[in-house]
Amino acid sequence: MTTPHHLDDYLAALAASDPSRVPWAPGAVTTENNVRLPIGDGAWQTVTDVDRLDVRIDDGRGAAVMGILREGDDWNPFFQRILADDTGRIVESELVVTRGKDAAGAFHNADIASRPEFAAAVAAEDRADRAELIALVDGYFSTLQQNTGEIHTRFSEECRRRENGVWTTQNTDPNVPPTLRMDCRSSFELGFFRSNERVRGRRYPIVDVETGLVLAGAFIDHSGRIKEYTLTDGQHMRSGFLRPHTYAMLEAFKIVRSEIVAIEAVFHPVPYRMEAAWPTVDGDGRTGDA
Repeated sequence: MTTPHHLDDYLAALAASDPSRVPWAPGAVTTENNVRLPIGDGAWQTVTDVDRLDVRIDDGRGAAVMGILREGDDWNPFFQRILADDTGRIVESELVVTRGKDAAGAFHNADIASRPEFAAAVAAEDRADRAELIALVDGYFSTLQQNTGEIHTRFSEECRRRENGVWTTQNTDPNVPPTLRMDCRSSFELGFFRSNERVRGRRYPIVDVETGLVLAGAFIDHSGRIKEYTLTDGQHMRSGFLRPHTYAMLEAFKIVRSEIVAIEAVFHPVPYRMEAAWPTVDGDGRTGDA
């Protein structure tokens, strides 16, 4: 059983760059950006501090948090997931961290404001069961994949999405592209994400019915063959992905009254069609659907 206490202790050890403070189980698996690493490698060697935010998920089986991993002057958004066994030893550790100097996009020193909506209680009558929570998130991924304008999930009008610390819906900055100022549903109805050819390797390692929170993992593949496309309103678009490209991600969803009300994602480029390091729902973490 994994508790918030286990997660806090793990993050304290990470901030101190001291993996010996973690009670690792024999055969523990650790990954960083979907690459399996020896215990103590990767960010453990470069971290100088960890800022923890209130995007936290804990369903008793696993726990995760979104925060900022500091490496010197660099502030890098991350998701950390852990799984402990019945004795409190860490069996799994999954880190997805996006480093602005390595990733495409203006994600360096990103917006790190807290999101209290993730911690808000959900009344019993407003909760969905585990199967529905997963179905709504899976429907979100199906909407994102080969986005044609069809919606396969449900959004609240207040839904906001932040990716790698950048608001990608309802962004109030007048200098961002118009699609980033739209609500969650509208940009999907336009078919703006048409070049997302596959959202595969889907998995749902943490689902908390009481708080309406789901942590999901997936890959987004872009082959580069979709260079231009037309939105549902007739606008012509040029894809930003002109070469084979894949993102690996962890993404958190808050669901109330069977509607997605908040989304928080951290993703990082990985080799095209990279094989999943963790078991997936679709059973094919390498290729997904053709």
